[in-house]
Amino acid sequence: GLGEGYFNEESVASRRKHIRRTGVRAEVRVAGKSYPVSDWSLGGLFFETQADSRLVVGDRLEIDLFFDLPHETISVR
Repeated sequence: GLGEGYFNEESVASRRKHIRRTGVRAEVRVAGKSYPVSDWSLGGLFFETQADSRLVVGDRLEIDLFFDLPHETISVR
């Protein structure tokens, strides 16, 4: 696990409370900038910002989240 000095994606996945979703294209908008969402779950989402961004892992943000479905786009604030 993480305490043994190595990172293993399988060990992280086994500790998750919610299943990570990747099959639906999603985008997050933070402070007017849009970023593609890599994956999401009921407990959170993962997206990457530019290297010079002031956001860090664990920050709490007000976001707009968009799910691009085949016949519509659903937004969540």
